[in-house]
Amino acid sequence: MEGQRGKLLGPDEAGRFRERWHEVQAGFVDDPSASVREADDLASDAVEALGRVLTAQRRTLAEGLEQGNGADTERLRQTLRDYRELLNRVIDA
Repeated sequence: MEGQRGKLLGPDEAGRFRERWHEVQAGFVDDPSASVREADDLASDAVEALGRVLTAQRRTLAEGLEQGNGADTERLRQTLRDYRELLNRVIDA
């Protein structure tokens, strides 16, 4: 998990969401109802993307924990630190 601090979504994916948002906003003048529905779809897609990222990171930590049944204290300390970092990222998001 080290080195994964910062933004939860990668720059390409974040850029795609921003681009879609600009399209949603631009469409409001012509069709406000459709624009709001598209905003809801976009928010749903963003939440799902964020969930996938967080689930993958948690899974990586869990796999490391499973492989470390006989892990030394230092490895366990690092894993605990990585869980703390993941939780902080969720809380601060």
